[in-house]
Amino acid sequence: MCNFPNDQSLPGNIKLGAKFIGKLPWLIKIMKPLHLLSTLRTKEKATPFELPEKHELTESKCCEIIHDSFSTDLIHTKKSSEYIKWRYLNHPYFKYGILATCDNSEEISIIYMINKKGERRELTVVDVIGSPKLIGKAFKHLIEVSKELDVDMILVINTNGYEMKSNTTKMGFFGKKKKNFVVLPINAALKEKALSIENWSLIGGMHDSL
Repeated sequence: MCNFPNDQSLPGNIKLGAKFIGKLPWLIKIMKPLHLLSTLRTKEKATPFELPEKHELTESKCCEIIHDSFSTDLIHTKKSSEYIKWRYLNHPYFKYGILATCDNSEEISIIYMINKKGERRELTVVDVIGSPKLIGKAFKHLIEVSKELDVDMILVINTNGYEMKSNTTKMGFFGKKKKNFVVLPINAALKEKALSIENWSLIGGMHDSL
């Protein structure tokens, strides 16, 4: 079992037996620095941004996602079309978008959401599915879509297994550790492995309030 408690909830999680194993490693790109600065004091509640139809995650797109090209020994969420529909498409509140990047027989898909806080738009990547070989091309595609959707900043967890940091540094992404990650091992055979954040392939879709 794992959780992402804030600083106030962290002591309670630890008292219940969970182990704090680190802060989530985020990668961030500022798309519109001046506009972003002008919106930082907004107190408006974040609301889901309505995506144009061509960017929306749909049932047919869920079925088209290639999810069997990521082979890893890392602890990760097992993906399937049914899982993607359950986790993202059928969510009662959040709206998700998707972009697919292909190269010959390889394909990678990025699922994302955009929150609007006043005049600020924040794009958060919640899942990456498919071939790690295309992660660089996928992020270039993501930047293009972010410009089209007038996004102020892009946020993504540095997911182990995809070499994100090395592929995105030259694109203007920088690292920041934010949000606690705790684990309560249930399977004794995985206890040692589960207590190192390097052994997890973490994604934003593991929690709604990241």
